[in-house]
Amino acid sequence: MAPRCPPRTCPATAGMDNGHGPRREAIRTAIAGKIPVGDEYLCAGWCCTDCLMMLANGDEPEDWTYAELEVWRTDIAHYTEGYNVVLGMFATDHDCKSNWTLTDTAGETYEYYAKDITEVLSEHAWKHDLAEVASAVAHELETEGDRGGECECEQMSFSSSWCDVCGSHLAGSRDSVTFWKILYR
Repeated sequence: MAPRCPPRTCPATAGMDNGHGPRREAIRTAIAGKIPVGDEYLCAGWCCTDCLMMLANGDEPEDWTYAELEVWRTDIAHYTEGYNVVLGMFATDHDCKSNWTLTDTAGETYEYYAKDITEVLSEHAWKHDLAEVASAVAHELETEGDRGGECECEQMSFSSSWCDVCGSHLAGSRDSVTFWKILYR
């Protein structure tokens, strides 16, 4: 039975080096007659713990049989064909991002992500009294981690969603990854 592909929230995923990668890439490049010239940001995705360890350290699951590892490697090659995958996500993909700080008359601050002051005030009005806004300041895009706090946007502690790297549907934690489409000339 052929492995089932995950829903295509982003295109097939990225090119890994699992020991066979450089050879596979050299063969593919020779056949295609193309030379990789770089890559461009495509989308953010999520990977399972096994793929996280492989991406971060090159480690493969030690308790799997050789046949299980081969299926896993084949799935990764399938989902990552033509892409580079790196750990983490851009600031713009974070849920905790902000680029506006509102201060009320009591001196309390509120952080928002919005394209303009109208959108900030509209968002603030949902939960707070607009009459108490003392100032609104736009700044460079930041995430919670940039402000010295803990950011948890790059990890889901439990999910039954598909792994975008290997296609596994086993439940567990998911960590963010970024997909870069390999560009050729």
